Amino acid sequence: GKALPTRAAIPTLRAMPASSDPREIVDFYQLGSDELAALARLEPLFEAQANRFVESFYRHLLSFPETQNLLRDEEVRRRLLIRQREYLLGLCTPEIDAGYIAQRQAIGDTHERVGLGTGWYLGAYALYASLLLPAVLQETRHDPVASEQAVTALIKRLMFGAHLALDRYMAVRE
Repeated sequence: GKALPTRAAIPTLRAMPASSDPREIVDFYQLGSDELAALARLEPLFEAQANRFVESFYRHLLSFPETQNLLRDEEVRRRLLIRQREYLLGLCTPEIDAGYIAQRQAIGDTHERVGLGTGWYLGAYALYASLLLPAVLQETRHDPVASEQAVTALIKRLMFGAHLALDRYMAVRE
């Protein structure tokens, strides 16, 4: 068979720039007006289910010693519940601007500062997807086109948010 290229022969890509103009990253994730509109249509669902989603999210986090340790302070937990609700509803905002990007990057700063490993962080995004996608599919079940648009847009938005926070997390580490 053909030999694999050596590590030195494989070109490396630098991280995407976290420039003040978010268009390049948004364009890469294909988060255009159609996707943002599909997400905006989910806002009533997310608003109605926000408390249930956030409670399920934290109940899962509190079932693991590592994350339980980070959330042991009741005041910290209360603030995080509020922020998670804001994040959830923020997934539906029809605009991604420099302020949104800075907010997601600040999350990366916070998670690096408290020592939350990237695996736990990515796992939280998987948890969000597992909580939100069934509700989205149920809500859009009578319209397969809307269902596909909503699911695709939500996955893109979740991955975009993870990208921003983890890029920042890694930059702070370096």
